[in-house]
This record gives sequence, C-alpha cells and structure tokens, in this order.
Amino acid sequence: MSIRGDRGLNDFGLFAGILFIVFGLILSIVAPLIGPNVFIGFRIGYTYADKRVWNKVNIIVGLLMMLVGFFFLLSSYFFELTTETYTVLIVSGSAIIFVFGYWYARELAEKYLSFEPIEGEIIGPLKPFQLMTLEKIIFICSYAVYNVFLLLIYLSGSPVPLNISFSGEPSNFVSAKEVAFIFGVLGVIWFVIGLIFIVLGLKKPIILHAGLLSKRWGRDIVFKIVIYSVMIQFIAMDIVLLSLYIYQETGQLLLSNVYFLFSIVIFSYFPLIYAVYRRVKIGKLIKMSKENSVER
Repeated sequence: MSIRGDRGLNDFGLFAGILFIVFGLILSIVAPLIGPNVFIGFRIGYTYADKRVWNKVNIIVGLLMMLVGFFFLLSSYFFELTTETYTVLIVSGSAIIFVFGYWYARELAEKYLSFEPIEGEIIGPLKPFQLMTLEKIIFICSYAVYNVFLLLIYLSGSPVPLNISFSGEPSNFVSAKEVAFIFGVLGVIWFVIGLIFIVLGLKKPIILHAGLLSKRWGRDIVFKIVIYSVMIQFIAMDIVLLSLYIYQETGQLLLSNVYFLFSIVIFSYFPLIYAVYRRVKIGKLIKMSKENSVER
C-alpha cells in the first residue's frame, strides 16, 4: 500500500464503496419501511421472527455497510490498493458485518420473544432444510467447473491482469500461479460458506427459518435463496475465470473488474425470481384451499 501522489481514483475501490453505501442505505432506510420480506434486508430466521428485530438489525447493519463503503471511497482516492487487497477487504468486511448482524439479531430475538407455547398448542422441533438431488449436483458442479478454469489458467502460464478499468485498460499483471492461488482461496472460502449454510439448514433450521413470512413464502424460502445465491456466485465467477483464460490465449478482454463486480450483484438477485415463483405457487394453493372450504 502507498499514498497516491496524483490523487487519482481506483475504479474497483470506487465502485465497491458506492455499492456498500447504496446497500447500506437500502438496509437502514428502505428495509425497515417495507418490513420483513424476501427481497431486501438482513434476511435470517431471527430477523423474520419479530418486526422489532428486523428493524433494529437492518438499521445497524446498514450503518456499518455505509461506514465500510466510505472507507473504500477514501482509500480509492488516497491510497494505491491492489485489486486483490480490495477483494480481501470486501470478503472480510462482509463476513464481519454478517457475523455481527447474526449475533445482534439473536440477542434481540431472545430478548423480545417468549418461546413458551400457547395453552393447548403442541410445539415440535423444526424440520431440517435439505437440498434436492439436482440442487446438490449444481452446487458441486459449479465449484468443479470453477476449479477446472483455475487449472487451465495455471497451465497456460501467461500473466493475467487483475485490474481492468472502466475504459478497459488492463493493469496489475500477475503470474498465472498467483491468480490460481488468489481465486483458489476465494473459491474455497465461498464453497465453505455454502457448506456452512447447508449444515445450518440441517442442524439449526431456526437460523434460516422464514418466521413471519412462512405462511405466504414457505418456511424454507430463506434457506433456498441463500444456497441459490452461492450457486449463482460460482457461476458468475466461472464466467470471470473463463474471460481471464480467453485473455491469456487471445489477448482480448471480455469484461472489466467493475463490470465483473456489477454482474456479481445482478447474479446474486436471480434467486429472487425463484422466491416470486414460490410466492405465486403458495398463493394459488391458499386460494384453492379457501375455495374448497367454501364449497364444503
């Protein structure tokens, strides 16, 4: 890391900063106004359990994201941080915010909620959330393809640019070995995150339970969205690694770091299409159930 002499802007840091600030504003302002939903907000079982938990957690997590975003903006202007440094900061910052949000949501849920059953009500353990066979195959295959592209880049041996500006100018060239190491570590981290959520779904389903939204969206909708997001991220990263390999072989650039980061964000919201499908399907079932009860 060094201090910038020309006070230029690092495109990757600038975009990451704007992204964190925008998401922070959405979480701290929009999410509390809308209330518990499957589209935006800090979406885990504890925040879905009570509106007070939802509001407080989203506000504090949103403020933390904006703080991190302002740090990225300032660092992109005053310091020359490499793309891999920003990548590590984004991953570690996001992980810290998530862990804090989870802890804070759990503390509030235990404070506000009484888990004593109503008289005459039978309370049983939550059934575990599990992936279907096809979902397991997609999860494993997306990670396998990711590693195949890493191996191709490593075997090619040609230097790869880790920073590609808005204008498409490549810079910060590193060896194929370094790229394989950096993306290999990131891939392992992302794969482990996916496994953690799969285990949580089996062992601690309350963490990913839809709570207040269960009736209209299904109790496992949060679990499904999280796992699908991990799969989609791997698919997006597969495209990025493919583009880097093509650059090694042909010298042609397919997408910049900024477009890559933007595509990751867009891809991460694709699972919400599945959420809408589930909502419509459950809505039809509820409607049919009401119609049948009226006929009787």
